[in-house]
Amino acid sequence: MSLTLTLAGEALAQPVGSRATRIATASDAFQGRLRDAARLYEELEYEQALLALADAKVLARTEDERADALI
Repeated sequence: MSLTLTLAGEALAQPVGSRATRIATASDAFQGRLRDAARLYEELEYEQALLALADAKVLARTEDERADALI
């Protein structure tokens, strides 16, 4: 019983906006990797651009982001 109460107490202690902040941060990270890939491609650093795109695909959270990374 005390374990359940402890876990519930920890869950309630989370900041209200933490999920929204994590989503915004993940989206920012995705966009950053996509920009890095474009920059590297323009600099003719194709192998590094592919690695940046692979990172972006991992960070993609929505279908639109996944499509952007694949295109």
